[in-house]
Amino acid sequence: MTDGGFVEANERARAALATLAATLSPDDIGADAGGGWTVASVFAHLAFWDRWQEARWHAAAAAGLACPPALPDGIDDLVNDALGALVHRLPGDRAVSAWRAAAESLDGMIAGLPDASVQAALDGGLERLVDRSRHRLEHLDQVERALGGRHG
Repeated sequence: MTDGGFVEANERARAALATLAATLSPDDIGADAGGGWTVASVFAHLAFWDRWQEARWHAAAAAGLACPPALPDGIDDLVNDALGALVHRLPGDRAVSAWRAAAESLDGMIAGLPDASVQAALDGGLERLVDRSRHRLEHLDQVERALGGRHG
């Protein structure tokens, strides 16, 4: 597969987050992660975005496209703003569980993509459609900072 190592990178990032999640206490899951976010809301955010990317891939396939089309600039910020109140309402254990299920589902789908779809995403500058590790590792760092070195 022409995955550029994305499958393995996705798996490593998912495993790192899962390892951290398994160690979280109720106090940890409620810890302030900055910008009005808690550790729980970070996991809920990750769950949403992995589900979003998977839905984009399914919609593209249904439309006969090799990969999803690019989205307008700034759409992710608008979605995050709209999503904010919802991700803060999901209890910590449910946020982690939702993230784990979303990540596993998306990673499995990405691992099974045809080479032409992966190449279309790369050619279109849409690496994050296949390389989910980047987003996950950004938030792993955020969670580790929020916990102040108590984990990892």
